[in-house]
Amino acid sequence: MKQKMSQMQRCQLLPGFSFSVLWVALHQWGSLNPCNSFSPAEMEEVFANKEKVQKEVKATLTKSATLSCEVTQAKTEVKWYKDGKLITSNKKFKVESEGKSRHLVVGQVEKKDAGEYTCEAAGQKLIFKIVVTGKKQYCLSTLGDAEDLVY
Repeated sequence: MKQKMSQMQRCQLLPGFSFSVLWVALHQWGSLNPCNSFSPAEMEEVFANKEKVQKEVKATLTKSATLSCEVTQAKTEVKWYKDGKLITSNKKFKVESEGKSRHLVVGQVEKKDAGEYTCEAAGQKLIFKIVVTGKKQYCLSTLGDAEDLVY
């Protein structure tokens, strides 16, 4: 690793490229010489149909909300984050993968579920936003005297 780092320090990186992008390129292509220049077009796109993705989702309190995207390869693994924190499947969140489709289902939406969600794969990201709408509904019931009840 130290030798690779010294190689990268000697290379002139293209403007706007970060170390993480270079690392992804090295990780994906393995034997890529870090001093070879490459263009963004040479990096493989991970997400498909990005322009069709619903990036802002309105969610109603107590209902579920689903964030969805499509990857170019069925074997691609994605990670979901809320406000930068990794999400794993549990009672609240369900991470789903069907073919090339990836979903994050947020169950029983609460106000605290509003915010920014990120789907990340191979250093590429899609950003989503959940906007919570609606008000909590309460059911109030009054019962009369016990003698008023019909059995």
